Amino acid sequence: VDAMSVSVGQRVEPDQILIELDSTQQELALLQAERSLNDARAEGVPAVVRERELSYEMARQNLEKATLRAPFAGVITQINRPTTSTGNWSMTLIDTSTLFIEAEVDQLDAPNVAVGQTARAMIEPLPDRMLTVEIVEVGGMAVSRGNSTVVVVTGRLPQADEDILAGYSAEMTITTSEALDVLRLPISCLRQMPRGWMVTKVVDGEQVIQQVSVGATSETYAEITEGLVEGDVVLLNAAASASTQGASAQERVIRFQGGQGMPAGFPGGAP
Repeated sequence: VDAMSVSVGQRVEPDQILIELDSTQQELALLQAERSLNDARAEGVPAVVRERELSYEMARQNLEKATLRAPFAGVITQINRPTTSTGNWSMTLIDTSTLFIEAEVDQLDAPNVAVGQTARAMIEPLPDRMLTVEIVEVGGMAVSRGNSTVVVVTGRLPQADEDILAGYSAEMTITTSEALDVLRLPISCLRQMPRGWMVTKVVDGEQVIQQVSVGATSETYAEITEGLVEGDVVLLNAAASASTQGASAQERVIRFQGGQGMPAGFPGGAP
């Protein structure tokens, strides 16, 4: 290698020079091929001229190959230098015109994910920005991750963004269904018991265990389809007892509200 024109992490443009190899032999071969071609043209034998033209073209291409250029715009992510004189150089250039997020979802949630669905992505170094991504691939097999079995799901960002670097950590929340104009409660209000889902309802200052039916759920909210009506008051913490809480009743309860919309889905963590 005569010259290394780039470094790891550098952005490059199409046709930008990356590496220049020692081209002494290639330059000599091209000069010899050019001289032979000129001699053949002077002699005027068509078959010989054609042969020398092909030799000249091959020599020219070999000289061009001594200069490695970027085939597309992207970022240099790896440069491997040989450890011996006979070793080979290698370089990794990734295309950043389209960015993807790979996330792992639990095997129980995987059947609810399909190509074409949308998801919301949060890039950890850019927590104030939420991006809409499209699911473009659902893994064809499940893999073990510790005590869990997961499926890898790939989401595509809508457009390239120089602020988002390859390798950033991200989290995707995949929306599998949506419930509009429904009654909902925070998940913390619910307690699962043998008879089903229960909440602690406050009636005239007294706590009453109330069974409810749950519809769509998200990480934070659950749709309540039966058991409560708009305006009911329940404890925020279903396992809490008002007699053991030091806070005021107003701080311990939430008024059940209706007319809300909510997505139903689950998070996918970046592997």
